[in-house]
Amino acid sequence: MSPRLACDYARYRAALRRHDWTALRAMLRPLVDAARRAQDFRMLGELGHAAWRLDEYQLGIELIHAASRRDDATKAGEWRGEDIRDATLVVKLMDTTKQGVAIGMGLAGYIRAASSRAAKTIVIVEPRMVALFMRTLPELIVLPFGADFASHVSGRCVTANSVDLQFILGCDAQSLARLHVPLVADQEMTRSMRQAYLKGRELPLVGIAWWSSHYGKDLPSLAHWARLVGAIPAQFVSLQYGDVAEQIAVLQGDAPQRLIVDPAVDQLVDMDRFASQIAALDLVITISNSGAHLSGALGQRMILVRDDLFRRDWPYLSRSVPWFPATTVIGKNGRPWDATFDEIIETARAIITRRDESRGVAT
Repeated sequence: MSPRLACDYARYRAALRRHDWTALRAMLRPLVDAARRAQDFRMLGELGHAAWRLDEYQLGIELIHAASRRDDATKAGEWRGEDIRDATLVVKLMDTTKQGVAIGMGLAGYIRAASSRAAKTIVIVEPRMVALFMRTLPELIVLPFGADFASHVSGRCVTANSVDLQFILGCDAQSLARLHVPLVADQEMTRSMRQAYLKGRELPLVGIAWWSSHYGKDLPSLAHWARLVGAIPAQFVSLQYGDVAEQIAVLQGDAPQRLIVDPAVDQLVDMDRFASQIAALDLVITISNSGAHLSGALGQRMILVRDDLFRRDWPYLSRSVPWFPATTVIGKNGRPWDATFDEIIETARAIITRRDESRGVAT
């Protein structure tokens, strides 16, 4: 790294430590230009994710795509946007065992748009996502990761992953919104769950998830979530994975019926049933985890609780999410979690009030 680039990068990191998102965005493009001149692909990848978090989505995907290719080499059969009407397109939302289930959840619209350019399309997904993608894209062949797709290929074969699709089809805010196609949950299962949770009542159903096993997250305390459960007039449903029985007891307090834990739902085993549980709700309030990405991909109304660590690809300058248009991001933004939860509770109450008014329910 050149001395000039090192100094510019040090200033960028200082702004990051101050959580000065506006200054970060102002520094972004000059630093990108310098990293490009230096062919520093590691930095380009880092800046690509930074650009994504700072509302520069097209720039972000261009940098992430460039960093993934380094020497601009194209592997045989990779789609680069050329005419593929004579080919089978294989979209690999999962192509290694290290990838998480959330990758590609919100790309159903991109896949459909890409498939319109190909003679035939095969989609490779994490095994738990097969039913959801089959229901959402019934015109395509959906296979679990690890399956042999060769017998489904007709003509020549071209491949693309999630980054390729966004790079080729466009990733500005307008394209993200235009190409958003919600995943489709099982309607009968969704209806059955909603009826079971409400038991004939008119209360709104609010799902919450407060913990993640993934590293590098500044999580609100359980006391903050307990205050939220006590402050919002709703029937709460746990969307939390893992062994959290003790935490559930704290959140339920003296009213165990206030927070439903459905033992029939285990997202680590059955993502389709989990999707129906989410679709049965009126609102989801969650930290960043796979359930948040699934909620957004389903088009569910969601409040995403964001920390200030600048490690997750949610917006830091705005509250809206172009690829998940029903999502509101409420960030910590240098505040104590107490103040952040004041805003979360106020926002959730407003959403519930609008929901009740639209349904003609007395508040």
